Amino acid sequence: MTRSTLYSDFLHFQRSHGLFTPAERVLVACSGGPDSMALLDVLARFARRGGIELFCCHLDHGLRGADSRADAEFVEKAAAQMDVPLETGRKRVCVIAAKRGIGIEEAARAARYEFFAKAARNFGCTAVATARLEVPAHCRELLESGETEKGDPLATARVAGILAAKRTDEILPMCHPLPLRFADVRFELGDNDVEIVSEVRTVAPTGVEMEALTAATVAALTLYDMLKPYADQAELVLREAKLLKKTGGKSDFSR
Repeated sequence: MTRSTLYSDFLHFQRSHGLFTPAERVLVACSGGPDSMALLDVLARFARRGGIELFCCHLDHGLRGADSRADAEFVEKAAAQMDVPLETGRKRVCVIAAKRGIGIEEAARAARYEFFAKAARNFGCTAVATARLEVPAHCRELLESGETEKGDPLATARVAGILAAKRTDEILPMCHPLPLRFADVRFELGDNDVEIVSEVRTVAPTGVEMEALTAATVAALTLYDMLKPYADQAELVLREAKLLKKTGGKSDFSR
């Protein structure tokens, strides 16, 4: 697939599903890998047309020495060329793991969330929430390939989460409709779980934690639905739906 074809497909999907509205603020976490850089390129082109207000962040985990630094430099150069505001950070994940008495993977996940919440706060995002779905190891291949009988699980779950954020007032009877400027869902694949992170922002003077929590949870349920033909349902467990941070409303919050 060429760069032009990818962008054309994105525009068609945007017109069909209306994922973004004008002036929405979008924060992209870029690892420096091909998937995140392709996403950044597509959204940067869309932003230049006035479709969204785009921001980028990159965290160096410090786990791969010179390769990690090279990834950070690559993202910095790409963001500058695309004229996308970038926030970078560096965490010594090995030190975090030792201090907290946890494994490297859990420490890396915690570092990502802490940095991403900070970047979201700095760029004006209002709420960040997460959910975790435990899955059997063989399901990771299905998630990476996107090949299931119902389609691509991650792509479908992302759309479901975004739509859920926009329609939270229709799902939760005591929630009021809010004008959202931004809603997105991303995924981190572990060996035996999937971390779902949602971000939501509004122009209203209130928090949108329920929208963020609804987005993360619905995305997790969508993955559950699409993976259940391939696993014993006892192996699929939804855990730890929680708010990471919010601003607005009666008080701010940060976990």
